[in-house]
Amino acid sequence: MESRMIQIGATALHVGVTGHGPDVVVLTGGPGCVQYLERDEISPLGHRAWYPEPRGVGRSGGGPHTMEEAIADLEGIREAVGVGTG
Repeated sequence: MESRMIQIGATALHVGVTGHGPDVVVLTGGPGCVQYLERDEISPLGHRAWYPEPRGVGRSGGGPHTMEEAIADLEGIREAVGVGTG
């Protein structure tokens, strides 16, 4: 598992990444960290899996945010790592 810090505006967000193949984003199912998911042995086979930690959670900076900001963060991460939309 590779650990990356990605700058989105003034906030650094932590993203774990592992594997090779088509990209897939793994999101936490509720409040809290996705760290428990960041394990190579349970990553989706045949994919490059991304594990972003939301603002103010775990190793990410920032604090409370709106759904719109959360979506913008995911889009910013996608652009920063060079993943296309199609």
